[in-house]
Amino acid sequence: MAHGKDKIIAIDEEGIITLDVNTGKREKVLDDKKIIIMAQSPDGNKIAAAGGTNAYIYYIAEKKSEILAKNNKISSFSWNPDGVRIAYVNQSTRYIEIFNTRERKKEKELYGRYPHWSPNGEKLAVYDFAERAICIVRDDGTNRYKAIENVGAGYAWFPDGKTLCCVRGKELLAVDIENTTFNQIGDFNNTGSYLQYKAFSISPDGSKVAYTYSTFPIEYEHSAGSPWPQLDTDIYVYHMKTKDTSNITNTPNQWEISPKWSKDGKKIYCGIVSGIKDRNPVPAIIEME
Repeated sequence: MAHGKDKIIAIDEEGIITLDVNTGKREKVLDDKKIIIMAQSPDGNKIAAAGGTNAYIYYIAEKKSEILAKNNKISSFSWNPDGVRIAYVNQSTRYIEIFNTRERKKEKELYGRYPHWSPNGEKLAVYDFAERAICIVRDDGTNRYKAIENVGAGYAWFPDGKTLCCVRGKELLAVDIENTTFNQIGDFNNTGSYLQYKAFSISPDGSKVAYTYSTFPIEYEHSAGSPWPQLDTDIYVYHMKTKDTSNITNTPNQWEISPKWSKDGKKIYCGIVSGIKDRNPVPAIIEME
């Protein structure tokens, strides 16, 4: 889910739509039922989308799209803050590629998965599955080093450019990659809980982290093939300065998932689903002020 001025851009069963938050009007912008991922550029002018064996760059103002990749499965989009370059994973080669949308050409290939541009756009955080580690590398492929070990593949930069938010087991952490210091984010129950490893978002000023967290009966023990119980899935917000955590949804009969802060930090965009098998989230907005 992404957002522009007074509009939410989301994936539905027909492709990509815009939803006007004032009128509720829906408009289809890209017709492809196979689309499963997308990312809007920081300037709000472009959308990268992929599904099946095609990937696109859609230009919002011109209302036109071009093929980014054909007959290749693309995943893990990450726009550079300049709004021009985009990094993604080519599933055929299993390498990260950097594509320049202005010059319409691929600039670089890097080893790793799940690229995330740093706030200054000069380096990327990438995941090394063999090492179970997050690595930092410059955009030209040089100065690569291992920053955080024994963590999952979900992470994001804080605005300071030296701290990463990541998941380790059932912990959500803020990690200073220069001093390798770890600070826990949020208040988690170690039993009967599930922290979605990519479902968190850092506010634009870095003062708060929103995340999706699920709890279920403590006596429940999941095993292969057994059905999941009715999870209580809500969005929580952690305040970095006060270390306070608040449940901002608290709705036992529905799930709120995939929070994303608005650019002004006054709203959180999310999706609402009825349960674990619901694959069509309804876009929603939570007012924070």
